[in-house]
Amino acid sequence: RHCAEARQFAERLAAEPGVTVLNEVVLNQVLVEFGTGDAAARKAATEAVISGVQAEGTLFAAGSGWHGHWVMRLSVSSDATTPADIDRSADAIIAVWRRVRDTR
Repeated sequence: RHCAEARQFAERLAAEPGVTVLNEVVLNQVLVEFGTGDAAARKAATEAVISGVQAEGTLFAAGSGWHGHWVMRLSVSSDATTPADIDRSADAIIAVWRRVRDTR
């Protein structure tokens, strides 16, 4: 179930303009980058989204380096997580991303 929920997460986020899912989601991990432009601009946008998501409080999202990208790393690992939780979390991330995007 965790893998299916991770794919749900990836699909929701990838549908949002300016959000890129970088990995093939075959396990419970989703690696996401935000923004466009050069690597520094994408890193700054990704860091801003991570900070905003942590402050917002719906979920915990961490940053991580991956293949030369700074990414938001999402892990689905709790047996208590439901598809509705994934939707609520994706909505929170997208809302923060839109605020970050609109201020740039």
